[in-house]
Amino acid sequence: MWSRLASRIMLPLGECKVYSDLDLYLGVQAINWTEMFNPGATFAVHFSGLNDTIRNSQYGAMKVKDAIVDAFTRKNLPRPNVDRDAPDIRVNVWLHKETANIALDLSGDGLHLRGYRDRAGIAPIKETLAAAIVMRSGWQPGTPLLDPMCGSGTLLIEAAMPGDRPRTGLAPWPLGL
Repeated sequence: MWSRLASRIMLPLGECKVYSDLDLYLGVQAINWTEMFNPGATFAVHFSGLNDTIRNSQYGAMKVKDAIVDAFTRKNLPRPNVDRDAPDIRVNVWLHKETANIALDLSGDGLHLRGYRDRAGIAPIKETLAAAIVMRSGWQPGTPLLDPMCGSGTLLIEAAMPGDRPRTGLAPWPLGL
């Protein structure tokens, strides 16, 4: 599983209506987290969006984290630990108005991280966007390619990369997908 165009690959797990923080908690609890990952795995929650009830993304992330941890402890399983920097499992929740969408991030680090650049210039274009531009342009290998606004050469590098290049940006995922 890999993509030169996607920034992230998400596995939707469900959605719930959120009229209170309890609704968010119960909506997250409705997912069978003990089948998603084992208690020895670390996880992190990325929460974005606000509504009349959840007015702070950190509060939303905390409610999601509590629901996941409680799912394990209610089944007398060890509590999984949170690791914000290098989690094994990444849970994403987007709240828009009264609807929360819950997903697992299957990609780990952003898929634009190709491994050929150790630092970026002043205004770099993301590698995924550059690959999409090259693909959309209809350019074919073996024909001239001109990048009149070449800064760090991202468009040219993406054009030169073979389509079967190893899966850069994708880390092995604990579930083995």
